[in-house]
Amino acid sequence: MYCASCGSEVSTVSYAPCPRCGRPTNGAQVAPTTTTGGSNAIVIIIALVVGGLVVIAIIGILAAIAIPNFIAMQNRAREASVKANMHSFQLAIEDFAVKNTGTYPVAADAAAVKLNMPAGTYPTNPFTGVVDEAALWVAPAAQGRYGTSVVSTTGYTIQGFGKTALLTLSLTNG
Repeated sequence: MYCASCGSEVSTVSYAPCPRCGRPTNGAQVAPTTTTGGSNAIVIIIALVVGGLVVIAIIGILAAIAIPNFIAMQNRAREASVKANMHSFQLAIEDFAVKNTGTYPVAADAAAVKLNMPAGTYPTNPFTGVVDEAALWVAPAAQGRYGTSVVSTTGYTIQGFGKTALLTLSLTNG
């Protein structure tokens, strides 16, 4: 038996390739091989990589916008907490005055004022996280601190310190 394509001697005539020419020994046409399958895979991989980079870029842009806003909101919430602490301190001072015939406390009365605070403790500083941080009997000058700068038995002015400066809120008697 002979290969129909090249005429060399073969053991069988079939679709099996000829050892000499590589074509089917029965003379059938060889189906053309396509290379588009491999190039499609490369295109798909490139598209996925580019698409992934676009998604990462969008996430980066959103994070660049959102993170500063989130930090600003945290600082505003902390300053609101300082204002709430100032109000609790004011209520404790007023409670002291009611119990002491209208006389407001001075620094020496700090322990009695503390007992008038909710749960008998000073609130946690929202900026530093210090628990039971005492109120000041001087003007506050550090983040999250509050106190009264006027030490008098006839009145008081409570101020609080925010992130970088004194808060605009001042609480007074009367």
